[in-house]
Amino acid sequence: MIVLSYPEHVTVAVKFDKPVGKPIFYNGEKYSVCEPTPQKEDLAVGELLPSLLKQQYEVVYAYHPSGQ
Repeated sequence: MIVLSYPEHVTVAVKFDKPVGKPIFYNGEKYSVCEPTPQKEDLAVGELLPSLLKQQYEVVYAYHPSGQ
């Protein structure tokens, strides 16, 4: 899991065996966005808020389970 920080929003992306939607690339791995906060529109796994599509983000945290 990685945490993505945008200028006015924070969201997470999760590494699956096969990415869902347009993947986020980080350290050679593909992650799928999983919006954890309620939004006006229903977002599926792999969908990003339309307002964030062209914004820059920063990975501010990366979690890898021990033994992985």
